[in-house]
Amino acid sequence: MLWPMQWRFHPTVGGTVFALVVLAVLTGLGTWQMKRLAWKESLLTAIDMRLKIAPTPLPAELSDDGAWEYRRVTLTGVYLHDHEFKVGPRTHNGQAGYHLITPLRRAAGGIVMIDRGWIDDAHLSQAERPAGLIQIEGVVTFPKPSRFTPMNDAGKNAWYWTDAPAMARAADLGNAPPFVVTIASARAGVYPVGGKVELNIRNDHRAYMYFWYAMAALSQIIFILAACRKKES
Repeated sequence: MLWPMQWRFHPTVGGTVFALVVLAVLTGLGTWQMKRLAWKESLLTAIDMRLKIAPTPLPAELSDDGAWEYRRVTLTGVYLHDHEFKVGPRTHNGQAGYHLITPLRRAAGGIVMIDRGWIDDAHLSQAERPAGLIQIEGVVTFPKPSRFTPMNDAGKNAWYWTDAPAMARAADLGNAPPFVVTIASARAGVYPVGGKVELNIRNDHRAYMYFWYAMAALSQIIFILAACRKKES
């Protein structure tokens, strides 16, 4: 009746080598994901610290894109509401809509795309559209499409991600830098709904780490069961 008395562990040399190689590969993948997790969490902490820095005037040109991403900035200019873009779909509190992207002609010269926030068709006519010279505060981001994002179609004015240079060309506004300034605050009852800073950073390394370590353990369980032989009577 006792399992140890009926079975014996008798692995082959080839099976043992194969199991050790599989164990090394799978644990290596798990450890790599653990290191990636630590790096990603450090990056997110750094971004959180950047977002807490007091806003600074946006320079005419960014000498180091990486140093400015997720920085709070101020800039002055005039909104070109006749050239606004709808980017989406995007959701807000479970409702479908999109982000309203409006070009800003800077007082210092040049065009910058401003992500003014979320809105849906029902509130589009109620959207606040400031006129004249204004100063805004926002967060610098460099939007990038995910692997599942459809391609933009400028000819059909269909925009699934904010490609600032392509938008400026489509509106005959000349060149625009590849970043977007996202309005950093929201006001109750005002559309578009600001404060929607999108962090284009996936952090699924913890799940992958657990997966690879679990596969490593499972591979050894399978090896042990496969190497067990029933004792001959």
